[in-house]
Amino acid sequence: MASDYTDLILEAYDAFNWGDWQWVLDNMHPEFEWVAPPEDPDAGIHRGHEGVREYWDEWREALGELRFQVEELIDAGDQVVAVVRRSGVGETSGVEIEERVMQVFTLRDGKGTRCEEFYDRDRALKAAGLAPDAKGRTNL
Repeated sequence: MASDYTDLILEAYDAFNWGDWQWVLDNMHPEFEWVAPPEDPDAGIHRGHEGVREYWDEWREALGELRFQVEELIDAGDQVVAVVRRSGVGETSGVEIEERVMQVFTLRDGKGTRCEEFYDRDRALKAAGLAPDAKGRTNL
């Protein structure tokens, strides 16, 4: 059964895909942190609504409209691990991207406070306190 937080994250992806970035920002804490992995061109921590919007603008400039297809949401209490397929095509460059990314959202008092991205599922699960055991099973 989905928690309120998994429902919120699903709604946020829907709003983002429809271009309603303001809805997403309205559901983020003003001090929100978006942590892009070292493999990304814009790696690092993007802080606050303005920092996150600038980060999204950079992605949009390079790849046009980004779309997210949710493959799995894993409830981890005050965190939600989202396994998503991210895709886009640059309007001027024609560069295409389609990749699987894991986003670990931390939430407090009904608002997102942090999103940390990973390209490795086990690292994402570990970041959410859901490390696999010796047989590869996750303590969900």
